[in-house]
Parts: sequence; structure tokens; C-alpha cells
Amino acid sequence: MGSIIVSDTSKHYELFERLGKGGVGAVFRAVCKEDGKTYAFKYFKPDPNDVQLMLVHNNIKKNIANLIKTPLKAVGGKELTSFIGPKDMISNVPGKGGFGYIMEFKDTSHCGSIFKSWKKPEQYKPDARATMEICIKIAEIFDRIHASGRCYKDVNEGNIYLDSQNNNVYIIDSDNIAPDGVKTIFGTLKYVAPEVYTTETPNTVSDRFSMATFFYRLMVGGYPLEGKKTVKYLMDNQLDDNDFISAKAAYADRALFAFDERDKSNTIRNVTEKYIPDDHKSSWKIQTVYWDLLPQSIRDMFLSVFSDHLLGEARDRRPSEKQWIRVFDSVLEKGLVKCKCGKYNYSGNKECIFCGKSIASLKVTPCPRNGAAATDFSVTVPVKQKCNSVKFKLLTGKGGEIVASQLDGNDACPSLFSRGQIILSVIDYNKTEKMMKCKNVSGFRFTLSHPNGKIINVVNGASVFLMKGSQLDLLIDGKTALKMSAIDFVAETD
Repeated sequence: MGSIIVSDTSKHYELFERLGKGGVGAVFRAVCKEDGKTYAFKYFKPDPNDVQLMLVHNNIKKNIANLIKTPLKAVGGKELTSFIGPKDMISNVPGKGGFGYIMEFKDTSHCGSIFKSWKKPEQYKPDARATMEICIKIAEIFDRIHASGRCYKDVNEGNIYLDSQNNNVYIIDSDNIAPDGVKTIFGTLKYVAPEVYTTETPNTVSDRFSMATFFYRLMVGGYPLEGKKTVKYLMDNQLDDNDFISAKAAYADRALFAFDERDKSNTIRNVTEKYIPDDHKSSWKIQTVYWDLLPQSIRDMFLSVFSDHLLGEARDRRPSEKQWIRVFDSVLEKGLVKCKCGKYNYSGNKECIFCGKSIASLKVTPCPRNGAAATDFSVTVPVKQKCNSVKFKLLTGKGGEIVASQLDGNDACPSLFSRGQIILSVIDYNKTEKMMKCKNVSGFRFTLSHPNGKIINVVNGASVFLMKGSQLDLLIDGKTALKMSAIDFVAETD
């Protein structure tokens, strides 16, 4: 490869040392002669004898050209600083052939990965606050990818760098991003959704499975569909889940969440069977501990992805990026416990996961993201003549009645709240069906029982219609914290 390359926009880049190498390309440090800035150049070396590689390269070329022409933008048109996209294309590298693209240079030497975060937790593992902020940024990027009509297609640990020092993340590999529904890349085994093993075409819905798998790997460790059932199958048939056929048999044909609440045949909790290797048992014990440390709202989201909406048509209802963001925001806003060692833990944790000291007596501190000031959770409800509201009868505690209302205009929605924390907001009233649409903003899960006997699980961020006589049970850590029944609607409209 020559020391100087010229881009399609006639910019000159001098190439220096190789920074890394992936499955289909190598990355070099490059300095632009025109502006003097340092960039990264990803080069794709051709092989005329490899027809499959040529097809992959052609698809990548199209993906990169599309991203350069219509780059991803945050809401409001701002730059996505955590997404390192292509800036310029080199369609033909002189002397060597092949092609490549220029992207912003990021020093990731201090960054970790999921592997490093579990291998060297004292150096690389993000604490609870950093984890929430990192996951929010990942979800925001995927939201913008999907809003643009594209999908990421290949979520994996090698593409995402974790900067736990600054509560940041960098998604660097972007050449796999393509229009939704276009068949390009398969994805990474154990990260792809069960249906992708059959369709071989990742899409927005399968992206959401893969994104949730990354969150799970970061927070719990292990893989969500790996448990004693899948391990036994692989062992009995002498299969290796690092190849496609074996992975399909284990994680598509026999897909079952390790913490599924209805079918525990693939559980990793309290596994004592002798046929399970000791290293698996040891790892699963650690994963179970971290699962139990998670706030119930996050566990509910994982259950939604990996249990309720794992297979069939239900997969189309996998939680969206915005739903994940609302849950992570709620965990931040409800407060995290800061240990004396300086690390944040979830407020329900009794011991610091970093130093092991008791944190039960420490004060819970709200931690809004983006450096915002801590909020006061008290709610003031201005008086309005026109509003939609629900009157509830409390079935727990001292009983009585409470009203959840929606204000007109752009005022913040005053909502049913407990101890000053908003848990339910009213959205709209359906006059034809005589039902009120409400949204769960509690950070936890509700069980809704309709008068007709139908029962619905309402995860955080989800909306649901209430009938008169509907009963809502607020579940915190799996226990009922509040019971109430909708006894009347006030539905005034302009």
C-alpha cells in the first residue's frame, strides 16, 4: 500500500501504522494533508479468487456511500458523537486495489470491552451510573439508525468500545449498516435473534434482540439463551456453538431464556447436575448474582425481549430503543447509591459490587443523565378546567381515593404518584370504547386485570387502555407494592 492515498473528494491522506485488523478489513492511522488532522482509514483488501468476498465488499461499498451521502444525525440534527461514521471514500487504492473509507480517529487505548469488563472489573467494569448512561447512548444510536430506515445488522463486542472513565461509548464499525430488509451480512453468532438463523437477513426487530443481548452481556454476563438445556444438548451431540449449524440448533430451534419464569428447563440458577461442567456452574452463579442485583424494571425488559417476545409474531413487539431509554432514565432519576469507594450501585443493592462493603445505610441520590441537576420528585398539579382524569380506589394501605389527570397544552402531565414519584400518566380518553389510555412511567411493572378477566403485564414505558373496574397491581422486586381499581373517568375535551 502506498504512503499517500487520494479520496473521492480529492483529499490526500498519508498512511502510517496499522491500528487494528478485523474480519474483513484493516485499520490504519492517516493524516490529511489538507487540514493536518489525524483520521483512521479502514482498508478492504481484494481477493479476485474469492467470489463471496467480492460480494461482501460490494455491499459494504454501497453501505458506506449511503452513510456518507445521508449521515446519521441525532434528534434536532446534532452530531452523534458516540457514533464514528464514514467521512470520505477511497474507491480504489492505487497499487494494491481494493477500497476503503476515512473516519474520525478515536483513541480507544483506555477503553474497555465487555470481555475486559468481566476480566478486569477493577479497571474496565462500568458502575451502575456509567452502565445506564452508556446503554442510553447505545439505544439512542440504534434509534437513529432505525429512524433512518436502516439497521445495524451485526451487533457484537468488537464494534463497541466502552469508556467507563467518561461514561461514554464509541460505536466504530459502521460498514455493516444497510437499509432494513436488504440481505447483506448475517451477524455474530449468539448475538443474532433466533429468526435470523432461518432468514439470514437481520432487520430492525432482530437488531433489538441483538442490542438487548449486548445490554445483558454488559450487566449480567453470559448469553441470554445459554443454559443447562442448551449446554446439555451441545454436549450430548458433541457440537460447538461457534459454528452456524450448532448455534442454530441451540439458540434458534431450542431458544429459551436462562431466566424464563414459565419454563425453567434452561435455567442457570442453582444448577447442580453433574453433567454440567464446573466452569459453567461457576460462571452461572456469578451471572445469577448480577441478575438478582438488577432493578426489576430492567429485568422486566429482558424478560420482554427474551421470553415474552422471543419467537413468532410476538417478536415484532420487542421493546423499542425509546422504551429502553425510558427505563434507563428512570433508574438514573430514581437515584443510585454511591458507595464510599466512589462507585455507584443500584439503590436496592445491599453491598457494593466493587468493594464489597455494606451500602444499605447510604443515602439514595438521584442521578439525572447529561449532568443535569438532581430533581425534586414532588409534583405540583396546576388547576385546569379541561382535563382527562381517572379516579382510583386504593386497595392497599389505608385505602381512599386518588386522581390521575392529564393537563391541556404542553404542561408536564400531573399523574398518579406514590411518595412523590410519578408512576402512571393519563394520555387520552376513547369516547367510543369508554376507555382511558394510560402510560406506565413507574420504572416498574404493572399487572392489569380487566373486568372481563383478561390480565396484561404492563412493562415500564408501555401504554394500555383501562376500563372502569380495571385493577392495577404495581410490582416492585416481584412483590405487590400498590393495588388500585379504576372507579370513574372524567373525560372533558375541547
